[in-house]
Amino acid sequence: MASRRKKKYRLNGKRFGLFLCILLLVTFALVMLRSCADRAKASLSGSPEQGLTAGQSASGAAVAVPGAKTGEGGTKGEEEPEPEPPEPAGPTEIRVTMRCAGDVMAHDRQVFAAHDKETDTYDFTDVFQYVAPYLSCADLPMANLEVTFAEKPPYSGYPAFKTPDSMLDAVMTMGIKLAFLANNHMMDSGVSGLERDIDLVRGKGVVVAGAQHDGEPRYQIIEINGLKIGVVAYTYETQTYQGMRTINGYALKPETEALVNSFGYQSTYQKDLDSIKEQMRLARDAGAQVILCYMHWGEEYQLKANTWQRQIAEFLAENGADFILASHPHTLQQIETFEIEEDWGTKIVPCFYSMGNFVSNQRQETLQNHYTEQGMVACINFTYVVETGEIKDVEYGCIPTWVEKYTNKDNAVKYFVIPLVGDFENNPELIASGHVKRAQQALEDIKKLIGGEELIWQE
Repeated sequence: MASRRKKKYRLNGKRFGLFLCILLLVTFALVMLRSCADRAKASLSGSPEQGLTAGQSASGAAVAVPGAKTGEGGTKGEEEPEPEPPEPAGPTEIRVTMRCAGDVMAHDRQVFAAHDKETDTYDFTDVFQYVAPYLSCADLPMANLEVTFAEKPPYSGYPAFKTPDSMLDAVMTMGIKLAFLANNHMMDSGVSGLERDIDLVRGKGVVVAGAQHDGEPRYQIIEINGLKIGVVAYTYETQTYQGMRTINGYALKPETEALVNSFGYQSTYQKDLDSIKEQMRLARDAGAQVILCYMHWGEEYQLKANTWQRQIAEFLAENGADFILASHPHTLQQIETFEIEEDWGTKIVPCFYSMGNFVSNQRQETLQNHYTEQGMVACINFTYVVETGEIKDVEYGCIPTWVEKYTNKDNAVKYFVIPLVGDFENNPELIASGHVKRAQQALEDIKKLIGGEELIWQE
């Protein structure tokens, strides 16, 4: 039994030696294979940085490896997609809406109608109650103030308007931000009256165009929605007197000319047009991005623009004006456009030759002229592209208006500006006065005068 156990022991020792030999051979083979693999990687990379793993630099920083996908869960052979480039910023566009009332006047009869005998005050607010929302909704509401203002009596109408300050308060209910003082009645209260008017209107937070204090520029700049609008406003002159320019016969001394923006139809015509052109340029130089021109011109009670108006309008459009508004004839005239070639394309310049009377006592009963009862709220919408200076998406037209005047049941004379839109026939004042048909006829007249029904503004 003992000999058998010894033989078995010797046999197990041989097997153990064989196992050790095999293990050494396998270990050697693995070492050789690993060494070959390292040499192959170094050869392919051509880098002196031997022994670095793929995707790692000598400093340990990650580097891109062709044909390998990095990141968690990456798979060899897949390329990581490049990130999407950011969307380029679009052009900066500014949308602006403008509305403008025509001639705001106050004849004697209107002043009397506004007088409250019990309080001895004057209130014109009711006059604009129906039309006010059509102006105040705009970014830039405007009006031509064809009056001069006075703090106390005596007040007067035509031919030298001197109107209670409360008329301006009533105008402000329409949200007016820009007022034109360039008109043939601006000197009705003399130089001191004009300077007071400038301060009074500015005191309401309103920009004044067409008149200024000595030393101030003849143009104005008003910023709307971040857009700087240059405003240049001028009125026509009457015949010279002893070599002096005149406004409705009021002689302008040399020191007074700086307060008034005016142009002549006679010997100074071209010189004055060049001066207007220069003011538009100066406004641009001062930062204006678009130019609005207001002109007080034409012949009273004419239903179409004359040759002078058309020539001047064309001159303005060709020399920098982007929009043209105008008054004075006391009747409506046509709306036209000019097409001007700019670097960015064709610019459309709307021109309102006459916005007519917004409110006055001129009418069929006083002048045997029903066209003087008709007016408008001029409407212009546009988009300005900041990067290119392009003016696009220009919309233009008008909200037709009619001046209602009647004596109510309390025997009080009342004036109202009625917008002839929507179901205006149901306006309570028209029903009370019985003037629905007159208002309807006014609307038909206005369609013809401005150039067609398509120019009636649709809100």
